[in-house]
Amino acid sequence: MFTKNVPVVGNWYVNRTGQLIKVRLLETIQGIPVKAMIEYLDGTTRVVDMQTWSCLELNRHISRGGDLRFSH
Repeated sequence: MFTKNVPVVGNWYVNRTGQLIKVRLLETIQGIPVKAMIEYLDGTTRVVDMQTWSCLELNRHISRGGDLRFSH
């Protein structure tokens, strides 16, 4: 299964509407991600499978020295 961005615990991602999402936990089976717990800025959490993750159309959010950057 191909996903644009493999979720990494602790990383922030941004969706097409600019909403920031942080990966809190990652469930793996034999080293392969199967589910991720994501958290929104308001503290709401959600568990998504990798198929749902790939549909979220997220880009990794990178912030360096106050400068906001987005990787594709």
